[in-house]
Amino acid sequence: MKRLLVGTLALGIMAMPAIADRTVTPMQGTMGDPFNNGLVHGFGWNAAAGGGGGGGLGNLYDNILTINGGAATAGFYGPFLDIPGTQAFVDWVGSQAQWSDDLHGISAGTGQDAVIQTIYYGYSNAVATITHIIKIYDMVTPSKTPTVTTLVTKGALLASVVVPSLPTGAAMMVTVTGLNIGVGASAWIKLAEQGPGFPGTFWMSGGIGNGVGTSNPGVAYSYKYPDGSGVYNLWLPIPYFYFVDTGYVASNIQIALGGFHVPAPAVMSLLGVAGLVTLRRRRSR
Repeated sequence: MKRLLVGTLALGIMAMPAIADRTVTPMQGTMGDPFNNGLVHGFGWNAAAGGGGGGGLGNLYDNILTINGGAATAGFYGPFLDIPGTQAFVDWVGSQAQWSDDLHGISAGTGQDAVIQTIYYGYSNAVATITHIIKIYDMVTPSKTPTVTTLVTKGALLASVVVPSLPTGAAMMVTVTGLNIGVGASAWIKLAEQGPGFPGTFWMSGGIGNGVGTSNPGVAYSYKYPDGSGVYNLWLPIPYFYFVDTGYVASNIQIALGGFHVPAPAVMSLLGVAGLVTLRRRRSR
């Protein structure tokens, strides 16, 4: 068992600075009204009905809306209850801030460790062809729903995935494949960009609903000091943004993770016993 776990971890470490394979598909829909509150800016998005087909993209985590092909349905957001959740493409106004989110219930809430092989997310960029960098961190102490601005302490960096040469487009869905990232039941994910036109990417948000896994309502970001002296990670209790035409939009990233579960030690022991029993039966014949 120890050898199996070591092998899995080694594969995850090898994948850390990887350049990933990716497929980009234009999303069908129309751009809504722009939004800028001085901290976050972006635009609402009205997806074409049936454009995604639904059914789910990620078996480990999935809060991408069904209209975009994911497993989550846009629901109602409390405490207002009568405000329907929609979606948008948003980003921080400051060029030093990077978009991030807390992901809970990975591995479909089984509590087992998992290996991420595929990541799905959406973006919008009309400036230039760019490169995205997806960083996934361990969440040693799973976060609790904060009520005020809270400093975030991330765990170890598990992987840094480079997604190169992404084309421009009003709304694009990305499928990142060829990954092998070991994670636990909770993780932090951070989305960054580099290249011509930086900063020019807006990230698809509005990911609340009944998909696979959960995320605390609000926005998180990592801020790098311009002089390179340090980084701090902050969570802000901003559960939604308001667009005049689009409506209230949940602030969480829409993202999905696909892969497989790592069997628990007890399960591996049972599998071993079952194998021995089968072997003995064969020998007795």
